[in-house]
Amino acid sequence: MKRFFQRLASALGRIALVDWFLLLFMAVLLGHTVFTVFFGAPPEETSAVDVIVRTSAAAIFGYFLSRNSLQASPAAAAPPPPSLGGGGVAGLTGRIGFSLSDSPQEPLAGGAAFSSAGGGACSRFQVCAVSCIGLLSLVLLLFMREEITGNASMTAAASQLRDFVSASVGFLVSCGKTSRA
Repeated sequence: MKRFFQRLASALGRIALVDWFLLLFMAVLLGHTVFTVFFGAPPEETSAVDVIVRTSAAAIFGYFLSRNSLQASPAAAAPPPPSLGGGGVAGLTGRIGFSLSDSPQEPLAGGAAFSSAGGGACSRFQVCAVSCIGLLSLVLLLFMREEITGNASMTAAASQLRDFVSASVGFLVSCGKTSRA
């Protein structure tokens, strides 16, 4: 039994911060759904909050379904693009979408330049800040759900909170896809 808990602790320790926050989002969303099913409003009454709950839950569920493993293997890199065939200048072959140069510092005229700036993993601060803002927005939306209808100022605030929830879930899903940690 002790060995089981050690393995469980080890497995839980390998879960990325992004995944923990997405699990927390999913728990809140599913909790709201269960509450609505058993104690909530009639089914014909759907609000903007219900829509964001369903779409966010579907996005997170799709993210967890698409995760094949906890760690991406470096050997699973994409194969090189197909060459056009035939010999090129100085033995180079043309590739679809860009031109090759002898020197990586000096691209050929008309060739595309690629940089790695902007890509990469999300910082812990970003993940925590976005998650906290998104969860706070979701909780506020769930509490003010009944007061939204018919009140213009509440509708505007709810719209902003809905955007925060949607953007937070989208960020976390995309961050989880790029980091794969």
